[in-house]
Amino acid sequence: MRIVLEEPLHGGGQGGVTVYARNLIREMSRLDLGNEYFLFSFFYREHAERVARMKPPLGARYQLMIPRWSEAAVRLAEWRLGLPLIESYLLARRVGLLHAHRVPARHWLKTVVTVHDLFPVVHPEWTSRFL
Repeated sequence: MRIVLEEPLHGGGQGGVTVYARNLIREMSRLDLGNEYFLFSFFYREHAERVARMKPPLGARYQLMIPRWSEAAVRLAEWRLGLPLIESYLLARRVGLLHAHRVPARHWLKTVVTVHDLFPVVHPEWTSRFL
């Protein structure tokens, strides 16, 4: 199975979500030799620089899936228009499971979501609708 873990590169690639995603994929790919692992993220600005920062940590076995999309374009497609941009991209690449850090607007793909912070639930007036 092709398994994708989303890494949104919070904190310039040094934040807690990034550390969590990289450790998870490193250990899963080390322990499970029967599946293929991919790290997924998207960004538009500084694309080449950000891709370069996503080098696999020691012992990790995964490939990158990083389209050049802006957060605004994804927000528009997914949440305003209801178009499954992320899922369409992943399904076209025969992905079987997505581990995400936000609930997709639509999900036909098997998805596991890790919620790292409930602040948007407690104070929705202080956060964006795109989680």
